[in-house]
Amino acid sequence: MDSLGPILFALLFVAGRILFRETRKSALPDDAELSRQADAYAAQGQLPLAEETLNRLLQRAQRKNRSNSIEVGIYLRRLARVKIDQGNAAAAFPILLRVLSIQELNLGLNSPDLLQTVEWIANLSPSSSDLDATIDTTRRILASQSAAFGENSYRLAGAYNVLGLLVHMKGEAESAIFAFRRAVEVSNENVDERNLAFYLLNLGITLHQNGDSDEAEPLIRRSLSIQEKYPPTDTPNFISTLKGLGDVLVKKKDPVAAEPYYRRSFEILEKKLGPENSHLSGVLTALANTLAQ
Repeated sequence: MDSLGPILFALLFVAGRILFRETRKSALPDDAELSRQADAYAAQGQLPLAEETLNRLLQRAQRKNRSNSIEVGIYLRRLARVKIDQGNAAAAFPILLRVLSIQELNLGLNSPDLLQTVEWIANLSPSSSDLDATIDTTRRILASQSAAFGENSYRLAGAYNVLGLLVHMKGEAESAIFAFRRAVEVSNENVDERNLAFYLLNLGITLHQNGDSDEAEPLIRRSLSIQEKYPPTDTPNFISTLKGLGDVLVKKKDPVAAEPYYRRSFEILEKKLGPENSHLSGVLTALANTLAQ
């Protein structure tokens, strides 16, 4: 009987270790719970906690899957979104480039998710070398979509708009106008009207900046009328539309007509940001100039 003592002790020890390990495992949140936590933290504005949770998910995904799996890409894109919301575009940009390569590998160039990633990149003002690479990717997306759906398919509208944003950043106004014009041309009843409003605004603003305010005005007015149908009407795009229309009317030497658009954009900005915010100065100066004329 005495000889059984050590054996029983060893068995109890092993059983205890297994029980502890299983209990510890069950106490750890699973991936779905961690994902919900990350979403909740982001929604509450607790961005550092959201980032920390997404990094835990990312580490788990990289251990379970290959480093370029679509699951890794999903967590990376969510992490990039948190970085953007934190105002850290410099950190988000290389993450999105990695997401882009993962999506291209797993989803192909016709993926709407891939195009959305390119659009995020386009709005982060990347460096010139990265900008060229992203323009090349966008052109390949357009070629792929054109071959798959036809060169006048509404499916190309988003990619043309992104290409316009990218080449506009390079200062290539004519190329940007061509791309934005194509985005508008291929849009039809299948395109969300709110997206069309964005394409119209981009084309109108770029035409105005390139000296063609006559063509720009009806495009920006049409964009404004669409946006007014879809609240809230205090978004950055809506504010840009109001100011853009004011700028066009001033260029056409009609400051009286421009004044209400500047005033409305200023009132929205003041309500959103507070009266002391530096972002109000541009609209306030434009408004003051119209009142002085």
